[in-house]
Amino acid sequence: MPHPFGFSTLELSLGPKSLPTNCDTSHDRRMSTNEKPAILVGIDGSEASRNALIWASQLAARTGARIDTISAWQLSSSYLMPIVGAPLPPTHLFEEAAEQRLALAVEMADLDEEPGQSIVCGHAGSVIVERSSKYDLVVLGRTGRGRLERMLIGSTARHVARHAHCPVALTTAADFCPNVTVAVDGSPNSIGALRWAAGLGDDVAIKAVLAHDEWILEDEPLGHELRAGLDDRAEATLLGAVEESGVSEERITIQVREGDPRTMIVDAATGDELLVLGGFGHSLIAGMVGSLAGYAIEHAPTQIVVWRD
Repeated sequence: MPHPFGFSTLELSLGPKSLPTNCDTSHDRRMSTNEKPAILVGIDGSEASRNALIWASQLAARTGARIDTISAWQLSSSYLMPIVGAPLPPTHLFEEAAEQRLALAVEMADLDEEPGQSIVCGHAGSVIVERSSKYDLVVLGRTGRGRLERMLIGSTARHVARHAHCPVALTTAADFCPNVTVAVDGSPNSIGALRWAAGLGDDVAIKAVLAHDEWILEDEPLGHELRAGLDDRAEATLLGAVEESGVSEERITIQVREGDPRTMIVDAATGDELLVLGGFGHSLIAGMVGSLAGYAIEHAPTQIVVWRD
């Protein structure tokens, strides 16, 4: 069975590479050095981030991974432009607040093994992207689908999902579901996503879905023969991707859908499933993967993993 992370052993260093000039250096309450796959969980004090930590712990139990947590703090722009003569607030107060919310999240998650804890000064999205090169997976909490919540998603989770150096999981609940939908278009990223899903465990049920756009035929009518030809091509792409992934066909159900890949793939995954997508970029069929990842982050009702090699 392929390992879901699929990387060589990492030598972890939790020390920051660079920090804004207005920040003190970060401190790490515990640094993990044992040789295991590594998961980084972002904590901001919200219920969503606590759920992400619990979700990551369940994934770690399946894969033998270790978990590190990170909480970032920074001075707001108003503090950087104080009234003349007014003192700046002590930065240690911001750091202590970040440390308290991280410790509370870990306590409330009630994990079997205490994760590594790191407090860093800087913008949360930028800090996590920088640290992601040291990890095999980043896990972030994801809230609902209201307009304000989508704006918040766009500022941090979407930034990390687009720019991280490893796969990124965006969770909506604490429970890991062993049912996985994988968006497949024949690209290397989608094949890697299949392997990643298979490595989550032998009990994981995998549904490989490919959606093709009808509008790419412009004004040409979709007769029965033409529609069947598109479906045959899509099915052949799916079967080829499954074969190249090395995952047993017995573990995978394939599904072809007609329509906009963004809505078709998102609709294929129910609320309790894990939706695994290739990373942002260009795909082979109708530009599926790049636009799909961004759309799914904002609209999918389920857990999401944006996979990249």
